[in-house]
Amino acid sequence: ESMAILEAMASSLPVIVREGSGYSSIVSSGAGLTFRDDDVSSLATAMYALRDPSVRITLGSSGRRIVEDAYSWKWRAESYIALYESAMAGYA
Repeated sequence: ESMAILEAMASSLPVIVREGSGYSSIVSSGAGLTFRDDDVSSLATAMYALRDPSVRITLGSSGRRIVEDAYSWKWRAESYIALYESAMAGYA
């Protein structure tokens, strides 16, 4: 899947993704909205909801926090270190 969703979230922008996509669980936790596949009405509803500035700000801020907490370079480095240590534990 595209990194554009995470890049938008990192920029505090709310996102709209298709239900069932790789990002739908992340977005459903407060970073944006989802729409049903082949349902133009649900996409239109999500787009209409973003007309409200307070909704955009709330979702955008939440997305930014999610990216900072779970997708930062610090988080990535710690994940790789833990993976490496786990792999190396079998060789000690």
